[in-house]
Amino acid sequence: MKTVLVRVPASSGNLGAGFDVLGLALKLYDTLWVQRKKGRGLQVSIAGEGAQELPRNRSNLVVRTFSKILGPDWNRYAWSFEMKNQIPLKKGLGSSAAARLAAMAAANAFLKKPLSQEELLKRAALAEGHADNVVAAHRGGMCASLWSNRELRYFSIRPPSHWIAAVCLPDRTLSTPKSRAVLPKKVRLQDAVSNLMSVAGFLYGFLRRDAGWLTRGMQDRLHQPYRQKLIPGLSHVCKSAVRAGAFGSALSGAGPSVLGLCSRPKGPQVGVAMVKAFRKFQIPSRFLLLEIDREGLQVSQGRVR
Repeated sequence: MKTVLVRVPASSGNLGAGFDVLGLALKLYDTLWVQRKKGRGLQVSIAGEGAQELPRNRSNLVVRTFSKILGPDWNRYAWSFEMKNQIPLKKGLGSSAAARLAAMAAANAFLKKPLSQEELLKRAALAEGHADNVVAAHRGGMCASLWSNRELRYFSIRPPSHWIAAVCLPDRTLSTPKSRAVLPKKVRLQDAVSNLMSVAGFLYGFLRRDAGWLTRGMQDRLHQPYRQKLIPGLSHVCKSAVRAGAFGSALSGAGPSVLGLCSRPKGPQVGVAMVKAFRKFQIPSRFLLLEIDREGLQVSQGRVR
């Protein structure tokens, strides 16, 4: 009998201008225990986020992904999955990326010839359809990723310990496919140039740990203007976060959550300001103050509580 424990952090993709490129790992975790037993069969238990809606059979994303990576060994044993989820579903905090990563990492631990971490990360990114959340959740910190000759390249930057994320979660969900469906096939040249300038400023701010570059560095003209119709008050919420002391603010991934990067002392007032801003558009919300995860995906053998 063998047990594998996997812990994977939440992540915020895009960070404004870095559409499908930039991601930030956050200290909010999904934990997965997988146990292999003699015999055959499947047992799935889920606690926390998604406990009332996620399937407890082979159609579960974690189970489905795990069995695909494991291959023929799937049918040779009985499997027990225990999931404890802290990452909200369909809120723009990388829940699907976390599920896929956790499943792949767990299955990899059971393989006789395990995949390299680079191959595991590449497969997760291809399955997710974009690499920003996957890379951040796997590596920790703030990550930038790109594809080069069909290979995934990336780097990670560790931000200062006093930088945190205030994340405002509206009382609604938004699927990534629906959020991506409103994006145009072509964008104006000036909008593309504006985003290039933002990304350059954002990366410089992180590399030099200079928060003064992040307000401009998180301004976006490629995806947020089009997603505003799905998230009423988005622009107002982002501006309210900055006025309250955030370095910069942007839609978290595909939304509908909004992230404000700020110093630890400013976190509560930034969160409150975003909640009040959403309230003006008759949207109830709550906020979380999340530290930046610097470790990424963690895998261990045995049962650990």
